[in-house]
Amino acid sequence: MKRAVLLMFLLLLFSCSEKKGGLTPHKDTDPPTIEITSPPDSSSFTSTFEVSCEAEDNEAVFYVEFYLDAHLELADSASPYDGVLPVLEPFDSLELGAHTVKACAYDLDENFACDSITVFKREVSSAALSVAEVGSHSVSLVWTRNTDAGFALYNLYYSDEPGVDTTSTLACSVTNRDDTSYTVSSLSSGATYYFRLATFGVSGGIAYSNEVQVETDTSTGGDGAEMVYIPGGEFEMGDDSGLGTNDEAPLHIVHLDPYYIDKYEVTNALFEQFIDDGGYTTREYWSDDGWEWKQDEEVSFPEYWESGEYNSGPSYPDYPVVGVSWYEAEAYCAWAGKRLPTEAEWELAAKGTEGNIWPWGNEFFQEIEGQTVHCNFNGSDGGHSDTYEQTSPVGSFPTGDSPYGVSDMAGNVEEWCYDWYSNTYYQESPVDNPQGPVGNPTTDSKVERGGSWIKYSYPDLSGFYFRTSKRYYKDPDRRKHYIGFRCVRSAD
Repeated sequence: MKRAVLLMFLLLLFSCSEKKGGLTPHKDTDPPTIEITSPPDSSSFTSTFEVSCEAEDNEAVFYVEFYLDAHLELADSASPYDGVLPVLEPFDSLELGAHTVKACAYDLDENFACDSITVFKREVSSAALSVAEVGSHSVSLVWTRNTDAGFALYNLYYSDEPGVDTTSTLACSVTNRDDTSYTVSSLSSGATYYFRLATFGVSGGIAYSNEVQVETDTSTGGDGAEMVYIPGGEFEMGDDSGLGTNDEAPLHIVHLDPYYIDKYEVTNALFEQFIDDGGYTTREYWSDDGWEWKQDEEVSFPEYWESGEYNSGPSYPDYPVVGVSWYEAEAYCAWAGKRLPTEAEWELAAKGTEGNIWPWGNEFFQEIEGQTVHCNFNGSDGGHSDTYEQTSPVGSFPTGDSPYGVSDMAGNVEEWCYDWYSNTYYQESPVDNPQGPVGNPTTDSKVERGGSWIKYSYPDLSGFYFRTSKRYYKDPDRRKHYIGFRCVRSAD
């Protein structure tokens, strides 16, 4: 490369020379062509940067000049035409923000053409963000390490809509430049999220990464049923509202590990898969007591399955399965790679950590989205009633979903739980992950929860049987037309 002064001197020498015989040469009027090939337009830099261009002419390119914000920085007379900017002043003295880079090509007859781009001086450079792993309720992301002297911190943001910026939800703030990964948890399954990393400089400059779009997995068990993530934690189990019965007291603190619960009650369609897959003939799905009961009773499908009573059987695929004993529910869960919920897991999924009296809130006929009836119950209460004579298709009352989005936790069918029943268990229940009485149970009954379509709501006692803390119980061999179940699995 030659400096601009040297090039202009050569140009002067050439213009003073004469052709032999005193003839005036033909003057070329076609300008060269030029294109800046690097860096791309709108590039960002945190230090000096190289500019390259391609220039051509019908005769010859004499030289190329490079400008930064209209100031001539350097000239190059030999291809490839390139240079490192800035030259006239240190990079640190440039203001943050946009700057114009221009390259002009000249031929021997002083014709010229120019090309320009915009570049940005950043305090910090942007990172490249990518996805490492996707789960049903979590996304793990990684990004390139920042090496800029002005680095202050990384902030990771996300949203359920594109266009993520610093007003979006903050997932994490990281001040160690070597920490280049993070897992965002407590996301919804089967949902689309957008992520972007903002790198901050010590003076407040921000450089955004690329935006990453991710769809979380749909959480299911072996039966393909949709499941809802419950993050666990502490909640108050039982009732102290004055509505509860003695076995709902005392109100006590329980801590649960995270788990997944079926969004809907197990349907006839799902239970048919269990039957067709040899569920009633495969010993490994059954407990010892359950297998002995099944053999003695010679059962191979639920009660009412063939008759179709109570919306039972294959003709009613979207209705909850009924007429199943606790043993049959336990076997189905084993076949699906899941288990029955403990009574505590069921109650947390129904009431949430705010302690809702009913899954949707603290008024039984609360108006939500123009609806006042939020579950399937029997009869009419003050002019309120549902439209179903017996069970309803699962998910028919979306305004009655629990705080976690679990459906039909009140009404429709009562649901088997894992625990043996004791009316005094709350007086001795452990804090961490209680599973009901151990050793010799005080009764021969298993817990049920949720109320059902056969239970009435009375004007003087609206919703009493459908409260999130209400406890029911039946012997495990009972097969009733108002009892079904749903499954859970641990999150680890």
